[in-house]
This record gives sequence, structure tokens and C-alpha cells, in this order.
Amino acid sequence: IRFYGLTAMPNFVVPPLGDVTSGNVGATTMERIGELLGAQDRFPEDPHIAWVSTGGQEGHPPGWTSAAYPYMGYFCMRTGWERDDTYCLFDSGSMGEWHGHDDMLAFVLYSHGRMHGRESGYYGGWCGSEHNTVLIDGKPPSRRHGPETMHLQLLNEPYESNRWQTTTDFDYASGLYDGGWTNP
Repeated sequence: IRFYGLTAMPNFVVPPLGDVTSGNVGATTMERIGELLGAQDRFPEDPHIAWVSTGGQEGHPPGWTSAAYPYMGYFCMRTGWERDDTYCLFDSGSMGEWHGHDDMLAFVLYSHGRMHGRESGYYGGWCGSEHNTVLIDGKPPSRRHGPETMHLQLLNEPYESNRWQTTTDFDYASGLYDGGWTNP
């Protein structure tokens, strides 16, 4: 719940990664997650969890804005914690141990109360072309069909190619995908 809470978009919706739903209908909100997992009971002394799990009605936002999760390959960048702030979550991580999507280098961009760079999440399927990823010669990334089949990879250390820098003036994240590219 901490990861989802601290990477929630400014509208308190969980970013649509992997099998998380997105959009206004059926969106997975932090209030709903907090309710289901009993966040207030499990983390009674954490004002940040209280803040995200109540939609900003209790507690207070963290004192920082951006964070890197290098072992997961997620980089969360934001200008602040208010609903009109700008937010970007960049995915540069593994497909996961048992279930994954070809969404390497995908991103979610939210600003001024609306989505500008949407990730398909659950409804996108596993193929890279169904996610917010870069296409090369019209072909999406495909870790399932490339030279390095990564769908069973666990990260014991961060990807060497990932870069992260955050300052008071800017945030920077980059990743490298050097796997296969194929038509779905």
C-alpha cells in the first residue's frame, strides 16, 4: 500500500500499470485500496498513508515530491501533491515473476486535472503495442519473443542502464530496452 500510495496520481487514482484499471469508470482509487486493506488500521501513525487513503481528508502529503523505485524500475516524478500538479510515472523495469506486460519504457502523464499520456493497464493486454511504448519501424517491444525472454526475471539489483536524478529544479529518469521488437 505504501508504493501505491506514494505513486498515486494527483487525483488519488492508482497509476494504470500492469493489471490496474484506469480512467474514471472502474478506476482503482487510493480510498478504495485503503478501505480494502484497512490502511488506517495497519498504518495508524503514518500521516502520508492517511492522506492518500482518505483522498487528502486526513494526514498530510509527504515532504518530498519525486521518488525512484530502482528494484522495481519505476520512477515517479511530480511537481507537488495537489490535484492540478504535474505527474509522470516512468516504467523501466522487469516484466515480473509470474505475470507481466511488454510495457518497458511506458509512462503515465497527468497534469492540470487530466491524463495526457495514458497507459492502458489491465485493458491493454500483454503486447507492447497495446501499451504506451515506443515503436521501432512500427513494431513494439516484445520481451517474450526477443533474444532475452524476461517474463520470469526477478531483479536482485537495479537495472544498470536506469538513470535517475532529482533536484529542486527538475527530475530525470531514463532506461534502456535492448530486447526484441516484433509484430504481435
